[in-house]
Amino acid sequence: MTEVRCLLEKRSVLGEGPIWRPRENSLYWIDLKAPAIYCFDVITRQNRQVPAALGKTIGGMVFARDGRMIVTDAEGVHDLSAAGHRNLLVNPESDQVGNAFNDAKCDPKGRLWSGTADIGETRPSGSLYVIEGQGQRRVRRIDSGIVCSNGPAFSPDGRLAYFTDSFAQEIYCYDVDLDTGLIGGRKSVTGSAIGGMKETQEMIDFCAERNIVSDIEMVDIRDVNKAYERLLKNDVKYRFVIDIASLRNAA
Repeated sequence: MTEVRCLLEKRSVLGEGPIWRPRENSLYWIDLKAPAIYCFDVITRQNRQVPAALGKTIGGMVFARDGRMIVTDAEGVHDLSAAGHRNLLVNPESDQVGNAFNDAKCDPKGRLWSGTADIGETRPSGSLYVIEGQGQRRVRRIDSGIVCSNGPAFSPDGRLAYFTDSFAQEIYCYDVDLDTGLIGGRKSVTGSAIGGMKETQEMIDFCAERNIVSDIEMVDIRDVNKAYERLLKNDVKYRFVIDIASLRNAA
């Protein structure tokens, strides 16, 4: 079974965006609400805050090929100078009040994928953008109608891009032509978590072979109504499983 260890116990308001830098043996990450950029050295176990004059929040951070940090926030996309000052590169939503960039990643060709989100997380006012080029930058809006942009990621060959709307609880997928930069339309890759009998049995067998078990809370059949009331109150930590054996006592 996979072992999970805590490498650093650092309390953050909203920690996100880990980036591994092999040449530095360091993990960079951000606290969106502090806001702050951190660098954790896995050799020395030291975690330091990167000096930077950020805005009220930070939405994402990536590295340019020359080592500069690129950050996204409510005021657009910026690079950080050696002194830690923001220099605005582009803001495709300068006229959009109440939106902010959230999360950012680069594809294998160095294109920056980042989306915007409604700060109040209620309106589908966000969009997904791809930003590329130096000097005269090209900004493309790939998708729209997003409430909370999150989690851009790519397949190992870079020909599939993934993106999520956290509010809608949807994962989207886009075909990408790495050479031309052409991007296909949105496809949803989420669906029923149950599946058919064949898929369910395959998953059960897979978990049994690898000793993968789930955390559950066993519920007596007589307490089903109480369990439902807790569900409505969001007072649930694990999946409820009804103890069928308790039917004998309820009879």
